[in-house]
Amino acid sequence: MGKATADAIVDLDPDEEERTPRSEAWLIFVALLCTALVPSFSKTYGDFTPDPVFNQLLWSVLYLIAFVRIRTLVPNVRTLIAKSAWLWVFGLLMLISVLWSVNPFVTIKESMEMIGTMIIGAYIVARFPLRRFLNILSVVFGAIATLSLLLIFASPGRGRMDWGSGAWSGLFQEKNLLGAAMAFAIFSIGFSLPSARGKRRLRMLATLILCILLLVGSNSVTAATDLAIVLLLAGAVLLCRSERYGATARIVVAAAAAVALVLYTMYGFDPNALFAMFGRSSTLTGRTDFWPFLYQAIGDRPLLGYGYDAFFTAPISVDYLSYYVVGSGGWTPYHAHNSFLQILLNAGYVGLALCIVQLLVGFRRSIMFISRKDGQGGAEALWPFAVLLYLVVGSYTESYLGGFNSMESVLFVAAYLYPVRSALIGSRNESAADPTSSLEARPYAYRQTTARF
Repeated sequence: MGKATADAIVDLDPDEEERTPRSEAWLIFVALLCTALVPSFSKTYGDFTPDPVFNQLLWSVLYLIAFVRIRTLVPNVRTLIAKSAWLWVFGLLMLISVLWSVNPFVTIKESMEMIGTMIIGAYIVARFPLRRFLNILSVVFGAIATLSLLLIFASPGRGRMDWGSGAWSGLFQEKNLLGAAMAFAIFSIGFSLPSARGKRRLRMLATLILCILLLVGSNSVTAATDLAIVLLLAGAVLLCRSERYGATARIVVAAAAAVALVLYTMYGFDPNALFAMFGRSSTLTGRTDFWPFLYQAIGDRPLLGYGYDAFFTAPISVDYLSYYVVGSGGWTPYHAHNSFLQILLNAGYVGLALCIVQLLVGFRRSIMFISRKDGQGGAEALWPFAVLLYLVVGSYTESYLGGFNSMESVLFVAAYLYPVRSALIGSRNESAADPTSSLEARPYAYRQTTARF
């Protein structure tokens, strides 16, 4: 990757007077690339499994750097955190769940890692304007896509499912993970393309084409369907918030919703027929087979659950899943494959209620962000809404929400906080006599005692 990658990371529009420091751009690039690269070692090198100590050390270094750098943005970062209280309250609940955890060591360790991941996401938002971060993100996805394609063709036994004869999986353990990563890449890069210029646009376009190719090769119906839902609803929201077409779009959306409600009332909804239409099993490749056992476990500790990430790592899970494990031939699930079930296991209905409130607040702010006059404007403003929506839609089959040390968890925090950042900048710009005092005009002001985000 070398110099070309570094130039791509800091390649900004000509009207942006200052460039992101190369070292900080590399930090984010490496952190996000590691979320795909480090787990791939066990796949790439056969029986070799990365040392957990190495993985934890790597993330600990990233937490520390993000924490030290974000402290230079105080006191204004404090305002950003205060305006996103629901996010941090949810993290705090996971931390204090050690008090009732069935595996306290795992809970304290991994809840602290969750908060560390949140700090990395907050650092990204505090340090980089959205456009700059999306530029870095496009380079990350370009690297992941290129390495995946090399593995698929250079070593099909490792880069494809079924020992080299099945769908593409690239760097990832299975095809749906590759599909999900490429779905993120497609809408992230797609929203950035209209504002890109020159070589940067050509690079993004080439990366977008490569990511589409990998999504098709992964044969992940789940990722493709989730992506289609995100693009459809994001487009509808953009039209509804449009000054020119908003009234008409809202009427059309309301009419479509009414028709869907009438059809549902008259004919009901048959999920089996929907899955059959896409050639998929209604058990979601066996996921729903063990959910009834989880329902029983949740019913036994409904209020506060079993502690953050503690259920599947504690002997108590055997009490509930033993029959399923025997029936499935010895396969033991290590997470719920559903964000909401996982949260119920982690922190019960209290945790689920906090998660829902957090999501409602996040969606409201992301929709307002789309039409803010002082936001990034254009298609880029759709990114926070699209990320939140994809994670929620994908949460039916994966444990995206409330995670740690993953790209999804970092992007969730970033998508949640960017609308908050924009609102704070907007309020300052409205009251400031000198508009050049805004964050967008002075990206290095954090070095001064009167630092802004």
